[in-house]
Amino acid sequence: MSGTGTYTQYISSLGWLVNNTGFRVWFHQNTNGSGWADCFDHGNAFELTGRDQNPGNIQITTNSTECSPSSGTKLCSIDAEMAFTTNFTTDGCYYSPVTYTSIPTPFYYLTNGSGYRVWLHENKNSSGWADCFSNNNGYLLYTTRGEIPGNLQVNTTRTPC
Repeated sequence: MSGTGTYTQYISSLGWLVNNTGFRVWFHQNTNGSGWADCFDHGNAFELTGRDQNPGNIQITTNSTECSPSSGTKLCSIDAEMAFTTNFTTDGCYYSPVTYTSIPTPFYYLTNGSGYRVWLHENKNSSGWADCFSNNNGYLLYTTRGEIPGNLQVNTTRTPC
């Protein structure tokens, strides 16, 4: 999902929320926004449990202040734009401009909200194959060569791949 607004399609069994929108995201119990409500800060990824796995609607607001308190368990050590990977047991948060060589693979999913290109390279020294991933997108890496890269690089190039 991107942009501001309210999404009311049926969503079930959510495991994570990666909020790189720059705004608060709210989960509500019912499609009309009534019932319980949980707020998630921007610039972090969250492990979702319990009721947050099956919200009635998701609202991306235009409010950029932090939630007080924020819901969910934050998975990243800092709040900032990032690329995020998961393989269902290990998550990774990646910031620019850094090349990461000690990465928890395999990668099943990659979301890039870093503001920059993300590169996956075959080898730790950036040799071999290289795949580029544009900002503001999510990617399924399961069963691709990107599932087990040698390194992940968030560079400083803002243009799409």
